[in-house]
Order: sequence, then C-alpha cells, then structure tokens
Amino acid sequence: TAPFNRMITGLQPKSIKGAGSQMKRKAISQFVLGGTLLILFVLFTWSLTLIDVQPIGPNGSSVAYANIIFGILQQKIIYNNS
Repeated sequence: TAPFNRMITGLQPKSIKGAGSQMKRKAISQFVLGGTLLILFVLFTWSLTLIDVQPIGPNGSSVAYANIIFGILQQKIIYNNS
C-alpha cells in the first residue's frame, strides 16, 4: 500500500526517529531479563540437591527444603483438627 499512497498523495512515509534504538534497548533488556531468570532457575534447581535434604520414605527417597514443607504440613494438620 505504501507505493500506492505515494502515487496518490505524493508524500513520502515519515520515518520514526529513534525507533531503532528503542527497539535495541528493549531487546537488550529482554535478553538480560531472560538470562537472569535462567540463572535463577539453575541456582534454584541446584539448591534442591543441597539445602535441607532429609529422607522421607523407602528406597532412599528424600525431599529438599524439608523443614519448610513439614512445617506447612504440620500447620495444616493442626488447624484442620482444631
């Protein structure tokens, strides 16, 4: 449609000044945000093997963040039985 508009009106389409730099900054910030979230995901997944791991059942099964999870379960059991 742009060539047709130029033929009818005789005007050239206006360029948006600074649009390229804004898009570049947005792309860089999204890349940084994605990288940060990926690093946080890897660190959290790695922490599951290290932090507060306790055995919970047969066959050597275990759970990470055990005190937090068991504390929540105890609170639910106490409040539901009251």
